[in-house]
Amino acid sequence: MFKQKYRLSILMTMGVALMLNMTGTLQGQNSLADTYPQLSDTPLADAQVTVLPEDVVLQSDNIAITQQDVQTQLQSVPEQDRQQLAGNELFIVEQMFTEQALVAQARNELTRQGHDITGMPERELFQTFFNGMMEGVQVTDQEVSDFYESNPQMMGGMPLEEAGPQIEQFLQQQKQQNVLEEYIETTMGNLDTQISEVWVDEKVSLSLDNELDQARVSGKPTCVAFDSSESDTYQHLQTTFDNLSEEMEDNANLVILPIEEHPVLANRYAVQSAPTIIFFDQGGNEANRTDQLIEEDQVKQHLQMMME
Repeated sequence: MFKQKYRLSILMTMGVALMLNMTGTLQGQNSLADTYPQLSDTPLADAQVTVLPEDVVLQSDNIAITQQDVQTQLQSVPEQDRQQLAGNELFIVEQMFTEQALVAQARNELTRQGHDITGMPERELFQTFFNGMMEGVQVTDQEVSDFYESNPQMMGGMPLEEAGPQIEQFLQQQKQQNVLEEYIETTMGNLDTQISEVWVDEKVSLSLDNELDQARVSGKPTCVAFDSSESDTYQHLQTTFDNLSEEMEDNANLVILPIEEHPVLANRYAVQSAPTIIFFDQGGNEANRTDQLIEEDQVKQHLQMMME
């Protein structure tokens, strides 16, 4: 009933989705978010864009990521994903930096709590830290019931008693993700981080070379749907988007992406289930999203509201 996102890293295994919306041109301003306003929601938003040694991509306190590190990470992923990642190296650096920073935080916090972490592998270290952070995160019976009542099309006629455990697990993961994302935002904001000006300028341009981002920076409102091409909903969405594209092609963009063919974009845009439908305004900023199948008139209404 609920499809989990495609994951590329330790953080994704822990249930984290890091949104990365890329656009803009270097304007000599200080932070990454100042230089590229669409990056304001990323863990690197406060990183200072500056001149670094030639091979260094990013440095922060005791963390340094080089171009060789990025290439090594690229070579470690499955070959079928490597081509997509090659155009998204800023996303790779964000993931590497966030992982290293969180592992360092986990090591410090667990040591403070009196844990013996001698020889503990990084994955186990972070899992222990993560579990402690999530101890108070609970889903109530009322929340399960409310979700069931609000999403009848996702239930397929399944009674609440049968669907309840799956709903509870899904909502639990969402809550955990929110807690961890808030922690990441706070932690990253407190670090003194610099990122290479020359490297960023090149990689952001490369990252825009895909159908979604080209639509998003076109100056028109955009609706994008991520879905599995093998699902029952994909053809329904395809028909909806084809109909609306003919009617609204001069005023809006409609993009449907098979999630299995675009795992990197799915991760960049925090796709947690299929289908996921995301609306972007004329400035390329996310305006709304839903994991529910919506009809043609609803899509049209959302887009028209962003044109006003």
